[in-house]
Amino acid sequence: MKILILDGSPAGDTMGARVAETLSALLSAGGHQTEHVLLRESRIAPCNGCFQCWLKTPGMCTIDDDNRGLVAKHIRSDLVIALTPVTFGAFSPELKKFADHLIQTISPFFCRVNGETHHRQRYDRYPGFVSIGWLPGPDETQEGLFRHLFYRNT
Repeated sequence: MKILILDGSPAGDTMGARVAETLSALLSAGGHQTEHVLLRESRIAPCNGCFQCWLKTPGMCTIDDDNRGLVAKHIRSDLVIALTPVTFGAFSPELKKFADHLIQTISPFFCRVNGETHHRQRYDRYPGFVSIGWLPGPDETQEGLFRHLFYRNT
């Protein structure tokens, strides 16, 4: 299984490195092919919301930076694991900047799914998705927001 670990840890956060090392070791020992990407070391500009990736250059962001290669790796993976500190119930700015570029993996057209309006999928296959977030201590409100945010974004 090809597993992509997207590490949204900011500089100075040691938890992300510990989680990524442990995950990589366990998954590799299980025979899985893993790749760990430290997003803060990637050159990713913020999505500018131009929507060119939907119609003018379908499936490809017009911003020529590391987002293109990472989105391709994302789609080719069997499983993507997102690592992030939880900040106000959401994911880190590093992970958010990349996640915004995933808009290029969906179609601008809509369909109904379980009574909700969703974008149609651009590709036949998408990876499974797991998110791992951490807080300095228990916080039910932030935990609930984090779970809901990732659920709605998968």
